[in-house]
Amino acid sequence: MPLRYALTVLRGSFVKGSGFEALATPLWAMVGFAIVIFGAAVIATRRRIAE
Repeated sequence: MPLRYALTVLRGSFVKGSGFEALATPLWAMVGFAIVIFGAAVIATRRRIAE
């Protein structure tokens, strides 16, 4: 799913020359995924260290 948003941003910025306003929604979606994945990684790492 995040690859879909990345491709939309890359295609919009390089091929179409779209501005930030047009690409804001997919960028925010990728930021949301990054926060969730990073948070899960931090929690998993803390659990492993605590063992």
